Amino acid sequence: MNRTEHRFEVRSSDHLFLYYLVTLLGCLLSLFILSEGFHHLGGSVIYLLIFSGCIGLAFLFEAFPRNKTRVQRVSREKEGLTEYDQANLFSRLSFHYVQPLMSLGAQKTLTPADVDEPIPEELSTLYNYEVVSRAWERRLAQYQRRHRNHLANKGTDHDGPSLVLTVLDAYKWRILPTMIIRLTSFALLYVPIILFRDLLRFFIEYDKAIKDGTPPPPIATGLLISVGMFIANVASALLLSMSSNDCTFMGLETRAALIAMIYRKALKLSPEARRKSTLGEISKLMCGFSFFWLIQRTTMRG
Repeated sequence: MNRTEHRFEVRSSDHLFLYYLVTLLGCLLSLFILSEGFHHLGGSVIYLLIFSGCIGLAFLFEAFPRNKTRVQRVSREKEGLTEYDQANLFSRLSFHYVQPLMSLGAQKTLTPADVDEPIPEELSTLYNYEVVSRAWERRLAQYQRRHRNHLANKGTDHDGPSLVLTVLDAYKWRILPTMIIRLTSFALLYVPIILFRDLLRFFIEYDKAIKDGTPPPPIATGLLISVGMFIANVASALLLSMSSNDCTFMGLETRAALIAMIYRKALKLSPEARRKSTLGEISKLMCGFSFFWLIQRTTMRG
């Protein structure tokens, strides 16, 4: 499966990456728990070790950033795919896909030709303009159906569909996973606190057993709690980084789409609307000053 994927796919599968990661962690956890009874288990542990080794090799093969395979070179030349398009999940989480550009910048001064590569389609202005524009037209049609008897007041500033709700509606299928990931990262912050309580209880019981001369609890228990705290912290940091990255991209995409909508509206304003909002005001606001307010003024007029 991995070999076929590397021959025909431009990037590794996220599902395979997560499967290998979860399976590898489960195998390591099982080996850690069974570490004190290896001599009683016999061949079962050997099979588990072999399986863990195979999963580990497959995980390295899947997670290793690859940008020099034949299918990637051909797709980069013919389809114009970028490093980001061909980066696997590990490369995107660790920002390894930027490494070639960083290495080139360490050798010489970067020129526009070095960074002039096509951006992914979902980050382009035209793509996001169409997404937000469709959502706006849909909400505008809903508003007109609901308030057909009050269209005479449509030009007021407080009237019309909400721009914020329009943006949320346009990116709802991206916002929901991002919010779930972000909430999960915040929830994982409390896991080390809970495990730290168990770790303190383990130390107290271990010290009490030593003083009383009774068998202490297994050291593996304390090590397992420590490993759980470490994994929870790392997972929380990775998920928070992923959600922050998605939020940044969505913010840039939304801003580009709204500026494109404003520019398009400025080109087709009616003479009556031009007397209310001049092109100078629109151009100033297009540069970043209160463009939400400008959408409400210019899109509903003319």
